[in-house]
Amino acid sequence: MHTKWQTHLGFGQLLSTSLIAVSGIDAETFLQGQLTVNLKNVTTSMSQLAAHCNLKGRMQSVFRLIKITSSPND
Repeated sequence: MHTKWQTHLGFGQLLSTSLIAVSGIDAETFLQGQLTVNLKNVTTSMSQLAAHCNLKGRMQSVFRLIKITSSPND
């Protein structure tokens, strides 16, 4: 159910949202070749809008990329 302010501001419920976590020693290297964002610009305090494209360059998904560390070495 939408409230009056949600309709006015363009907000709505997202029914198909998910979260994917990638970790490991080579995670950043692997993702750098797969996504349309420079991972050096992604920090724990600033996210980046990114996309994943198919081999023809057509966007398959768009998402907000964030970096979360559990220790200083991650």
